Amino acid sequence: MHDARVIANAILDRADQHGRPMTNLDLQKILYFVHGHFLRRHGRPLTSTEFEAWPYGPVNKVAYDAFKGFNDTPIDGRAVGFDPVRRVHKDIPELKDDEALKVLDDFLAYYFDMHTYLLVEFTHQPGTPWLETIEQSKHRPNIGMKIANEPILKRFEGTAPDVSELSQRREADRALIQRVA
Repeated sequence: MHDARVIANAILDRADQHGRPMTNLDLQKILYFVHGHFLRRHGRPLTSTEFEAWPYGPVNKVAYDAFKGFNDTPIDGRAVGFDPVRRVHKDIPELKDDEALKVLDDFLAYYFDMHTYLLVEFTHQPGTPWLETIEQSKHRPNIGMKIANEPILKRFEGTAPDVSELSQRREADRALIQRVA
């Protein structure tokens, strides 16, 4: 498992290479999706912190906090860490895990081509772990509105495309993006 800021920085680096401006909302959705694909492929979480059910969908608070200063504007920086002993900011290490890098390489271009509204729509559909967490919290407490990894894995096992399916869906998604935008 990785610090969510490490994964977020890797996503942002690839978004820059792809020419895709990323807001924190975009980053949160795409981070959630690649986390789900990693769970599906490897049976373990990509990030060491859980996602939470926030009003606009799943959020990884650690990654959100690192970029919240950008508000709804494109992110043009990278997450940094803080050394509490020396009381200084420090660079976050680069992602070097081949399995994680492979998942990013396999799926990011697909999500980079999607409009923000479509990314949000995907996380708000009936039966999504985000919506189920919201609904369940009405009947039992969920401190922090944590979304467990088990329903994310179940959702991605049943509905998420794998690499071979992505190119087939890309054209249909582009048409939908143009209607939404």
